[in-house]
Formats: sequence, C-alpha cells, structure tokens
Amino acid sequence: MLSACANQNIRQSKENSVFLSVNVVFDLLSPKTFGRTINLVQVAQLETPEGNFELLFYLEISNELLTVVGVLPNGTRVFSVIYDGENIKSEGYKQVVNSLKPEYLLADLQLSLWPIEALRSKWLNSLECYKKGLCELFISPNGLERHLIDNEQVIITVNYDKKLPDVGKFDFKHHQRNYAILLETIEKN
Repeated sequence: MLSACANQNIRQSKENSVFLSVNVVFDLLSPKTFGRTINLVQVAQLETPEGNFELLFYLEISNELLTVVGVLPNGTRVFSVIYDGENIKSEGYKQVVNSLKPEYLLADLQLSLWPIEALRSKWLNSLECYKKGLCELFISPNGLERHLIDNEQVIITVNYDKKLPDVGKFDFKHHQRNYAILLETIEKN
C-alpha cells in the first residue's frame, strides 16, 4: 500500500544522521525502538522556506520499517520515504523531496512520536553534549510539550493537544530551520 511513487525522482541514502543544531547530531533510531506497530492517516500542514504544503500523510511504523507517504488532497502521491533502520529510500517530486529532506522528516517524526525514554537512551549513549548536560530533550510535566535545548537555546518545540502523540494534533517547530509541521491524526489502525 505505501511503497512507491511512479515516474518520479528516486533517492537512496545510508545517511541517517541529522544535524539538528550545532551540537546536536541526531542518529535516527531503528523503527523497532518505537515499540509497537501503528498505521496513521494524518492531515499535514508544512511550512518550509521553500513554501507551504498541505498533504495527507500515511504513516506506518513496524519493527522493520518506518514509512511515510505524502498525498495531495486529490489523491495524487507526492512522495514516499521508507527507512529500515539503516537505509533511507525516498521517491517523489524532486521539489517536494528536496524541500522536505527525507532524513529530517524522519527525525522530526521520531522526535515527536517516539517514546521519550527511547530518545533519551539513545542520546545518553551517543551525544557528547547530552552527556555533558549542554543539550537536553525536555518533556513538560503534563506531557504536552517537548523541547530540544542546545546551550540554553530552544531549537525544537513540539506541542500536543493530547498526551498520546499519535492521537489528535501536534505542532513541530524547528526554530533554526524556519520549518514547521502541524499534524492531525484522522485515522488510526
């Protein structure tokens, strides 16, 4: 169901490290670290320096794969991104794929949806700034906000309308990249 975009730009990458800020290099987590399998349909409003987009996202997370397919409201497939824990395969319209930067989209989704314990565990073992206390992934006491802080500066903010990130709405903002994505789950299986 969520595999390919025909007649479009195809890109494969082993690059699964994403520079979130000067001190924070985020290594994508394996899909199995999510801890369960879900299928979501989400309304996505993206704001990028290259323009604004409104799409439907079909998001599938299993132990083996993290798959995101972006579709226009009329049903036209715009892109797909598949991550198996080692490789990223992206297909779609070149302008959209280049604007979204597949590895960043995956990182944004992981920072927003993954259990905070999985993120912190990975960072504790791999990020020098996290070990030294210079960067932090903070979650508010009510569980409705996440902040990535680097040298006392907020880099990323995620706000949720409900405690479970895969239900309802969440707003992801990367302040340095001038990028935002608002996702609202409209179907969950």
